[in-house]
Amino acid sequence: MNGGSFSSNESVTLMLYNQQVTLGSTRSDGNGSFSKKVCIPSSTKSGDYTIVPHGASGDSAATGITVATNHDGGNKDHGG
Repeated sequence: MNGGSFSSNESVTLMLYNQQVTLGSTRSDGNGSFSKKVCIPSSTKSGDYTIVPHGASGDSAATGITVATNHDGGNKDHGG
């Protein structure tokens, strides 16, 4: 996931909603941008979700994703 418009060197936590699961954290660069690979938990069912990066200063953004699985149990985790 790529994001920007955060404060320089700000701590950013990536959350998956509607499950309220933490996908990881990172730190923005000197320009307030970040890039982070995330893995969707294998227990996540097919559907539409939102990934929200929350900055330590209270800034946030959002992007929508669609999860598609091959079975009812969820998808496969991929390293990242």
